[in-house]
Amino acid sequence: MVGEEGEGRQKSCPAPSQDFRLPGKNEDNEKIIKYLTEKREIEKKLVEEWIDRGDIYEEKKHHNVIFVGRDADGIPRYAHCRGTGEIKYRGDVAGSDKSYGFSYRGTDNQLFVFEAAIDWDTRPCLTII
Repeated sequence: MVGEEGEGRQKSCPAPSQDFRLPGKNEDNEKIIKYLTEKREIEKKLVEEWIDRGDIYEEKKHHNVIFVGRDADGIPRYAHCRGTGEIKYRGDVAGSDKSYGFSYRGTDNQLFVFEAAIDWDTRPCLTII
């Protein structure tokens, strides 16, 4: 039933790994906006919403898209890097806890599950209505 605690779910979360640190942010998000809207065809409004909430940002050193996963208290626990250039790059930030993956919570009664955050707007793997 919706809203019930799942089996094995902890009421409190342990502290994030000491090794986990979000990569530094770039001064702007121009490259990731262009990459996500033009190459990945995700709606600009949605990309801007994620940026405004701090769920994604452009990494300073390599200009990767950083997808941030948070716990129930909003604390970042996971980060995934996705390259925006010609060289394809994917990787998780050291110390990331994969049980807190990137997610977007909509306002309707549909659940969409995707293979990766980058597939958000175009390729659902499972739809539950």
